[in-house]
Amino acid sequence: MGMDPQTTQIARSILREAPSGLYSTRPVEPVREFDTEGSYGVSASLQDCLQSGYQPLFMPELALVRSRSAKDARPWQVWYVTPSMRATGQTKAGSKVVVYAHVPNYFSEPANIKNVIESGKLKNYAGEIPQADFDKLVDLNGNGRVFVVDYDTLRKSPSEVIHVDDALEHPQTIPFLGGEAIAQAYLAKHKEVYGNRIGVWHFDDFDKKTPHGRVLFLGDDIYGLGGGSGIGIKGRVLGVAPEARSVEKNRVFNRTNSDFFRDLPKFSRLDDLRSIVINEGDVKLIDGLPKMGSGNLYYRTVKVGEIVGIAFYGLKDDPCGGTDQWFSFYNFYPLNEI
Repeated sequence: MGMDPQTTQIARSILREAPSGLYSTRPVEPVREFDTEGSYGVSASLQDCLQSGYQPLFMPELALVRSRSAKDARPWQVWYVTPSMRATGQTKAGSKVVVYAHVPNYFSEPANIKNVIESGKLKNYAGEIPQADFDKLVDLNGNGRVFVVDYDTLRKSPSEVIHVDDALEHPQTIPFLGGEAIAQAYLAKHKEVYGNRIGVWHFDDFDKKTPHGRVLFLGDDIYGLGGGSGIGIKGRVLGVAPEARSVEKNRVFNRTNSDFFRDLPKFSRLDDLRSIVINEGDVKLIDGLPKMGSGNLYYRTVKVGEIVGIAFYGLKDDPCGGTDQWFSFYNFYPLNEI
């Protein structure tokens, strides 16, 4: 199903803040949900999302979507599953650890989830993952997207509904949500929406023979931070769409002002832009950089991928209600086609 305009805009802004390369596309189409029933629901919903040309949100981005959404917005009304994974195993040094990974992993590939279910390689409904894949995630600890927690510390912590004010100190919360800042923002909004309770759930998935993993769910006040859900249940993912057209294949857009454009100076300095989305048209500028132009029409040198050109835009309000300058993007002209 499609998503409401406010959630779509929030998701777009969050994707611009995500690490470079994690999401290969920019969200310029409406955000969509992919919902599948049955024991293969998780793998099927992820597969449906990917085959439809969308990308499922990892937990940090999903948590941010909720944090910045209104109390009555759709993301707070339903639960979601993500391709983020919680994996339990033993490191090459022999330490027992639990890894929370918000990067592509063994179970972000839907076929691997389906194959594990079909083969019956489950422990408490967590699926076996190759040791080599587990080791790769452990090696990424500290990169801001992968978090390694001591196995015994987590095992001894409560797996139950707790007071939301105590949740930040729980050893699962920060790695589950993707960092302390995201966790603080999420818990504050969770308290506003759901009240003082939040579920923080996990299982003891350790097996000395092989690592086991689960994908992460985000639910309501009781279900909360679902680190103990099985991989063989119903699935619902929130997906963001790719650009409708490739920048490389569409090098000139709305070329209606070409005569005027030829008279503009060709600036040699590239502006350091936070983001640019060609088809939908948002250009977010770094605070303090001067605007050029007159009236309601402005232009800047921008870089889109490897293409350098001039962008035309006009002033508009920040759709998220903040104080940042946002601009409606009108035209883009590559310099090598002038």
